[in-house]
Amino acid sequence: SLGLLPTIMDCEKSIVEKNIDVGKSPYDVDVNPFSNRIYASNRDSNTISVIDGFTNKELTEIPVGNSPVGIWTNLATSWVYVANMDSKTISVIDPIVNKVKQTLKDASSPYDIIVNPRTNKVYVSDLEKDSVLVLDGNNNTLVSTIPVGSKPSVLAINTQTNTIYVSNYLNDS
Repeated sequence: SLGLLPTIMDCEKSIVEKNIDVGKSPYDVDVNPFSNRIYASNRDSNTISVIDGFTNKELTEIPVGNSPVGIWTNLATSWVYVANMDSKTISVIDPIVNKVKQTLKDASSPYDIIVNPRTNKVYVSDLEKDSVLVLDGNNNTLVSTIPVGSKPSVLAINTQTNTIYVSNYLNDS
């Protein structure tokens, strides 16, 4: 069965206006505001749904690694990064051809991804390494590994200050 991804919400009325059928178990979603493409990770389909923001229809599904969870668009390059938790990889998608252009094997259990387009750095939470990986967004190479709390999961960023916030769910910090 397909997952339903609520994509159109009238913020003035606080109602969902439309649901879009995507792959199984949609988990995370991100938007490229320049191309008006929406990307959804489908955890149980091992795919990424590409949705046209003008028509609100799924254009294609891109196969990625096992259990894709976190997804983020790098606005500096337009590449889409996907954390494939069970295959221990990070997929880098080329949005022009809607295919994986590179598979990175730097993580042991990648969960969430964020990008600072001002610095072109990619940050990946790694549940097993209790760390955040920092990648160079120009060539997708590992720059550093930052130790954090136990089981880092969700990331947030203030792009103005280049401050990363990490939710460490096993030590309540």
